Amino acid sequence: MWLYDFHYLWAAGRIAAGGGNPYDIATFSAVVRSSGFPITESIQPLTHAPWSLLLYAPFGLLDYQVAAIAWVILLAVSVVLSFGLLQRALKTDENRSILQM
Repeated sequence: MWLYDFHYLWAAGRIAAGGGNPYDIATFSAVVRSSGFPITESIQPLTHAPWSLLLYAPFGLLDYQVAAIAWVILLAVSVVLSFGLLQRALKTDENRSILQM
């Protein structure tokens, strides 16, 4: 199941962006359930560090579906950029990449 834990991140961002406390389990549970994501397990409290809310809050300002698409785009861009950085780091003396086939 893709984006398995994104509904938790989105809910934390939604609460934080509204000035609430994402560590309050009652509030957190209500917002997680409002995401529309099928919840099959009991909702666990948020355990991420408070500074991580700086990343999640902008996504919390968006509707869940739009935020999920933006999250996937951010992840894809991160993978592409990471691959490019890795490729540059692994250049050989012959100025050819180890990753080239």
